[in-house]
This record gives sequence, C-alpha cells and structure tokens, in this order.
Amino acid sequence: MQGLLWPLLKSTALLLYRLPKASCRYAPLSAYQPFRAEKSSTLKMPELKRLGLSLFCWVATIATAGAQGYIGGYIRPDRLETGLISNAVLQQNTDLMVLGFYPKGDGHLQVTDHQATFGAGATRLASASGRTGVISFSGASGAVMNGKQDLLVSNATFTFASWVYINNQSTYVPGKFIFKKAEGTKEVSLRIGGNYGQIIFRVIDGSNSYQASINAPLTGILADSWNHIAITFNGTAASGSQVKLYVNGTAATMTATTAFPVTLPTTNSDFILGENFSGMLDEPLVNNLALGESEIDQYVLGNYPFNTFNQTKTVAFWNFDDAANPGKDLRSHKVMFSKVRAQIGSSPIKLHMTVSGGSWQTAVSTATGRSNFASDVNSIVTAESLDGVDVDLEWPTANTETAFANYRAFVVALRSALGSSKIIALSLHPGYYKVGIDAINAANHVALQMYGPQTSWWSYSQFVSAGDAAVAYGIPKAKLIMGLPFFGTTGVAGEQVGYRDIITANPTISFAADQATYNGKTYTFNGVNTIKQKASYVCQKALGGIMAWDLSLHMANYDDPYSLLKAAISVLDTCGSSAFSSLSASKSNEQLAVDWTTNRKMEGGYFLVEGSKDQVNFYTIDSIAAKKVNGPNNKISYSSRKDDIFRNTPLQAGMSIIMGSLIVLLGLAVIKNKRKISMCILLPGIVLLAAISGCKKQENLEQLKNPDTLYVRVIHVDKGGSKIFSPVVTVQNH
Repeated sequence: MQGLLWPLLKSTALLLYRLPKASCRYAPLSAYQPFRAEKSSTLKMPELKRLGLSLFCWVATIATAGAQGYIGGYIRPDRLETGLISNAVLQQNTDLMVLGFYPKGDGHLQVTDHQATFGAGATRLASASGRTGVISFSGASGAVMNGKQDLLVSNATFTFASWVYINNQSTYVPGKFIFKKAEGTKEVSLRIGGNYGQIIFRVIDGSNSYQASINAPLTGILADSWNHIAITFNGTAASGSQVKLYVNGTAATMTATTAFPVTLPTTNSDFILGENFSGMLDEPLVNNLALGESEIDQYVLGNYPFNTFNQTKTVAFWNFDDAANPGKDLRSHKVMFSKVRAQIGSSPIKLHMTVSGGSWQTAVSTATGRSNFASDVNSIVTAESLDGVDVDLEWPTANTETAFANYRAFVVALRSALGSSKIIALSLHPGYYKVGIDAINAANHVALQMYGPQTSWWSYSQFVSAGDAAVAYGIPKAKLIMGLPFFGTTGVAGEQVGYRDIITANPTISFAADQATYNGKTYTFNGVNTIKQKASYVCQKALGGIMAWDLSLHMANYDDPYSLLKAAISVLDTCGSSAFSSLSASKSNEQLAVDWTTNRKMEGGYFLVEGSKDQVNFYTIDSIAAKKVNGPNNKISYSSRKDDIFRNTPLQAGMSIIMGSLIVLLGLAVIKNKRKISMCILLPGIVLLAAISGCKKQENLEQLKNPDTLYVRVIHVDKGGSKIFSPVVTVQNH
C-alpha cells in the first residue's frame, strides 16, 4: 500500500505545483500544465506543503461568475410628478438617478433651490386682509426679497404670477418693482407705472429696450386690496401677443412699443421682488412656460396642482406659510428628493443626483471650473444625504483627447470632493467611453448607454460587442453597467417614443418582436425576449448590472406581461442581487462586520462572504450555512464577524501550519507502523484539510490584509452549486 500511495501523492504534488503561483485566483483549465510522474519512495515536507497549498487553491478557483446586482433607473422629475412612474416600478431598482442639475460655464450648478432671503423692511405677516402668510414691503430700497440666480435666464417663454396688494394710490410712481432682474445694461422687470393702476413689463438688452404696458381701468387693479396678477411671455408668438397680463384670472391685453426678442437676455443677476414697492406679496411663482388662462385660474382659486406637464415646469414657488422659514422654495430639489423618497418607502434603494447638459465642457476646461463643479455637487449630495452622483455629460467634443482629459480631470476632482464613501457613476456611450483609467478608477460604476441615436445600437450583437470592448479597454467587469432602452426610435432625431406607447398601440405584439408600427412609422425597440437575452449576457460575463432610460417610458404595471424591467430582473435574479434586500459591511474595533437580509427563502446550501481590494479578485472570508425557516417569511437575516482582516495575525497562520505538520507526521507514523489500512486511505484527506487550514489564513486573508478600501460581497451557493451574488459594498480602513 505504501508503495502505491507515495507515487500517487508525489505525482499529484508535481501536477499542482506546476499550476500558476498559489494566489487563489481563477485560472482556466487550459492554463494547467501536463505532468510526468517520477518514481520515488520519499515525499519531502516542502512538497507536502506545496501539495496542500496547491490543492486548496485549485479547489478555491471554481469560477464565481454572476452579476453584481446593480439595477439603475433614471427619473425625470416632471414625469414623476405627473404620475408616469409607479411605486412598484420605482421600488424594483437598486439605484435611482434624479435629473435636473446643470453646470454653468463657471462650473457652478444652476440654482435649483431658490431659498429666499429678505432685506430690512421686508417682513413676514401671519395674516393680512384675509390672506395668511404674506410678505410686507415697506417701500425702502433695501426692503426686498431675493430669490437667487438662474430664474428667467435666456427664456423664450415664462409665467410670473403672484397675489399683489398695493397700499395706496400715492405709491404709483416710477421705479416700484414687483420683480426685477438687472445686470449692467440688461434688465427684465415687472413694475408699477406712473399712472394709477398701470403695469409695465420691460426688457432691456444693451441699447435695445422693449416695453409693454396697460393702464387702469383696463387692469381692474385696485389699491388697498388683493389682486392676483400673472404675466406670460412667449417670444415666438406674433408681435403684439408676445406678452399677456391676467388680473384675477381675466386676460388683459398689453400694448407693446415694439416686438420683443425671441429670448430674454442672459444675466447672472438675482431675482429680486418688491424693490421700492409699498405693499404685500403672497404666493409668487415662476414657471418656464407661457401658461394659459385656465391654468392661471387654478392659482386664483388657490390651487397649485403640480401634477400636469405644464405645471411641473414651475421652477420657484414661495407661499410664506412656514413662519420658521418663510423663504422656503416649494419647488426646490429638496422637495423633489422628498417625493422620490416617499415613493421609495422603506426599500433600501440608493438615491443619486444626475449632472448633465448645461455648459459642462466649458466648466471642466479649467481647474477653477472643475473645482466649482465638484464642490457644488458635493454640497447637494451632503445636504440631501444622497448616496452619490451620476455623471451624464454628453459627450466630449469630437472624441478629442483634450476633451477627454478635461472630463477625466473633473471626475478625479469630483472624487476628491466627495471622498471615498460616496458613489460616482459615469454614464457613457459605446462611441465615447475611453475616458481614461484615472476616471474609471475614481468611479464606482461605469454605464454604457446602449441605445441610439442609430437603430443599430438596439441590437443584441452591438450590446455584446460594446460590452466586450469596454472590458478589453480596462473597465472592470464589476463596475460595468449595461444600459437598456425603455423606448423606441425610427433612427431620426426627434422621433422617439416610449415603450409603453408602442405596446399600447400594439397590444398583442409578440415578445420576440423588436420592431413595431406607431403612428404610421416603423420603430425599433427591445422586446421582452431581447431584454432577457441582454440580461443573460450581463450574468454570463459577471458584469456589474443594468440601467435603463427611463422609468417613465416603461409599462406602468411592473407585473405586466410586457414589463421589460421584470423580464430583466427575472434573469438577473438567477445571478444578481435582487434576492438580497439589504447588505452592509463595516469595521468596528478592528473587526469586519457583514450583515445581510435575503428577499426570499434560500433554504439549503450556504453563503460565502468574499472580500477584494480591487473589485476584481475576490477571496473567501467566511462561510455561513443557510437557515431553514418555516412559514411564509421570505426575509431572513444573517451576520458574519471576522477579526483577521484589518490587522495581521501571524499566530493564527503559524498555528495552522504547525497543526498541519503535526497531523502529517502522525500520518507518517501510522503508515510506517503499518497500522490499519484505512488510516492510509484517510491520509490524503488529512493532508488536504491541514493544508486548507493554513492556506485559508495565509493565502486568502493575507491577500486582504490592511486594505485602504475593502470591497465585500455575499454569494449564496445552493445544493446544486448554483450561485446568486449580492451587490458589492465598501468598507473604509482609516
């Protein structure tokens, strides 16, 4: 028996010793070299050590492919407010990106929270002449309300509306402004004229001046009483009808001295209300559209229904009802994030702001612009307790290296501003994704917008080609997010339509269809089968997950048979994180604490807790048996605690080696004394177990010692060996 056993062990050791160095990384079978057995009656201890180490590493390198579970959805605020995104659809995502943040040329973001401030002489009154919560203006030059920048900037249309109370007839002298934006030789204003009841709208752009006015009694405005005044501007309307005035809901024609320009002059000045004005204002607002009479009537009735498309374009609204904060802007991004969170409910979904458009290329072209841009993003992320930011800057001009260098420098500056705890997601296009390794390293996720403008980008073959190319370029698989279209196109700019509308027009269309007729034209889209195919590619390639543009274009009912999101998740559920409702990892007193909850029963099998320093090479940290739970409860919680990640523990590794050596020596003694033959059969297993004990400590955990950032994931392995992967979370080791 001894003569047969030693050659077998020696040959096995030689085979495994010729494998790649024992780093416990995955190596394909093609990398394994053939071996030739050599006769020997002696197996030295170094060879035994290599045998045990190699055996363990060979066992541990079974491929762990699978999606990381990112499911991202874009939210357009106007679509959310109009009810086009259901709670059920919203809550299926792991990450939500809220649009509406645009950089200016100097890098600062356009103001999206018009929190007003008040000068001396501008005072909130709890009630006045039948209205509650109003601002009284003394008429002094400093008694103003400041609504901040970025209102009425280059607008081709707008509406301003407010309740106005004029104290008495003597206030009717020039220079009494209801609102005013002025900078140098540019001005946009609404003011009281020199005649009783006169209202004047004026635009000044350099040497050009435009004015429209109307006098009492046409206005119907009376002193010492509340009147609702609304003015609308439409620069593209015919001359003479570009400016309209509504008093208490009734239209009143204003007389213009000359045709107004199509757009208002661009100014960076603040939006000032009540300058030199003696009276009161209540419920002023600014809307970026020229609203109609029926919409303005709602304001007169005291209704502010921000649930229609036109009404969602209200960009600032103050009602002064909050005594503690009378200048609160009820159309602020703060309110929008609150609405999203209300729809999310208790679901553990990450919330991000999306920066896009504006003058971004100018902003990132200078160090100052990049610094301003990154700082403003960080301010909002911090103030609103967001999880991170989605960078959707389309696209670096002409694919030039200079444009990409500026983009790259901004992403690095953004990471510096946000720190390591916040998420940065880059949204790129398969034609514009080579942003540089520095930017990729600074980001947590890198998404490819796999849709348009050409219809060819909708195909599965392009999807695969682009994904493979991105990985080959250097985007880590765990970071790569593949985009899915929830809309269709003819391939012509402006001819795009939501997937929901396509299905509504073609209610019996095949799940396999990727083209359909809508309004007499052929649209290319992705049907249920193609979406499943694309999700399967994400699983097979172990990519980071998927994102979609956008949720408002999807079927309203998540469980609809034509639901694309459900189709994708049904595939990702076999390899992704939808089975995990929560996952957290933290460092406490040098201990790694990992806690997770499953969304469904995972009976049988076990969970592996894995760690990585680079999100590419993962190593096993712990193994937890799956619980058996009776009853309908699908959510089951687990915990893992490990002490040997954030500090070196040489004693543990040394003890493992010593124990392994003692067991081997014991086995040799048994064989030499020719004890029971069964002991000889058990010897290879004893050697392997001893080696595993040492290798786990020396190889796996040594690979993770003292990381700056530790990336953690959990895998459920069922009895058949199938795996479901959690998302990846990070732990900072400061």
